[in-house]
Amino acid sequence: MLVRLLIGGVTLAAAGFAAKEYCEENGCPWDDEITPSPSYEHKQEKEPEEKVSYEKALDFHKRKKELYKASMKTYREFLEQHGIEDNTLCTTTKLLKQKFPDSIIDDDIESCMEKITNILEILSYNLALNIKFVALDENSKVNEKNLKLIQNYAKNIYALAHAAFFIDTPSGDVITKFTMSDSFYSDKLNKGGLLTVLVEAMSLSVRKESIHVDLSEKSDENSVA
Repeated sequence: MLVRLLIGGVTLAAAGFAAKEYCEENGCPWDDEITPSPSYEHKQEKEPEEKVSYEKALDFHKRKKELYKASMKTYREFLEQHGIEDNTLCTTTKLLKQKFPDSIIDDDIESCMEKITNILEILSYNLALNIKFVALDENSKVNEKNLKLIQNYAKNIYALAHAAFFIDTPSGDVITKFTMSDSFYSDKLNKGGLLTVLVEAMSLSVRKESIHVDLSEKSDENSVA
């Protein structure tokens, strides 16, 4: 029995060797019938999705934030110094980041963004200048006219910095996440609200103010001396 198994094994090995040699020279006859498994087929690479850019909106927010924070800090210190309360606005309110894509910014929106930052710069300058040279009355209190002007500057700076560009019409919430196509948000632009804050602020931002200090009396004293 053992002899038969050994002979059978030798025969099988010889047959296998012969088949291998035949395939190497002529190719195996069953190769043509084999089709590659779908899992090994070359998969077509997907085209990379276009990257969404928010550069313009982020630069706009950064500039607004710098001017807003500096102005509110100056105004808050002014109120504390003179013991004045202003319940019309909260000087510690943080700005909500409105991160809308560059692709949605047309000429009108870009112009509006530019106007807001330019007006904010002028109002911030005028606010700081009037606070620095604040006029006091005979009771060492801030002159009413001067106080009203300073408060108007602060009020308009706050309104411009917080002006919402896109609003959800039913709820009135500011849209900060843009997951739909640009055309979907075309009717969500807060045109009326933006125009209102711009028109009101423009009357205070025609130009940067300058403070003229009258030194005539001191000059006369020095000449007498």
